[in-house]
Amino acid sequence: MSSALDIKYKRPTEFAGKITYGLLGGGLSLEGTSKNNRFTYLIGARQKSTKYLLGTLDTKGNYKPVFYDVQALLTYDVSEKTTISLLGNFSKSRYNIVPQTRTTDFGTVSQALRFTVYFDGKEVDDFTTTTGAVIFSHSPKKNINLKLIGSVFNTKEEETFDVLGQYFLDELEKDPASQNFGEVKLNLGVGSF
Repeated sequence: MSSALDIKYKRPTEFAGKITYGLLGGGLSLEGTSKNNRFTYLIGARQKSTKYLLGTLDTKGNYKPVFYDVQALLTYDVSEKTTISLLGNFSKSRYNIVPQTRTTDFGTVSQALRFTVYFDGKEVDDFTTTTGAVIFSHSPKKNINLKLIGSVFNTKEEETFDVLGQYFLDELEKDPASQNFGEVKLNLGVGSF
C-alpha cells in the first residue's frame, strides 16, 4: 500500500519575516516577492539544543546536542501558465555525549537498592540530510496542471562511541533510626561493560 502527500506551499504577496527564540533554540523565516510578482521566496531556518533538558536525566555528564535545518522555496513565473521552482532542505543533527555517572535508587521498603555506574569515554553521532528539487509546472488549460519534478536526496550518518561503564549494586540502610539511613550498607556486586 502506498500514499501520496501533496503539499501546497504558501504563495507570498509581500515581504514578511518572523524570529523566534527560547531556551531550547530559535528560528527565522522570511518570505517575499519581486515588484512584478513573478519571483517569490520562502526561507526558514531553525536551531535547537536540548542540553538543558538532558541535564535533568539520572545519567550525569557533558551533553552537547545541536540540531539545525534550513529550507527554501524559490519560484519564478516564466509565463502566466508556466512556473519553475527550486526547493531545498539541509538538516544536521550532532550529538556529543560524554557520560560520567548514573545513580538510581530502587526496590522496596524491605530491600532498598542503589545502582551506580561510572563511565569513561564518549559518543559522537552526526546525521546530515540534504534534499533538493526542481519543479517545472505548466497549466495548458484551467483544470490541467502538468509537472515535471527532478529531485535529489542524500543522507550521511556517523555513529562513533567508545564508552566503558563500571557498575556497583549496593544495598541501602533501611532503618530510619540509623545515622546512615539511605546510605550504602553492603555491596552486592560489581561489573563492567
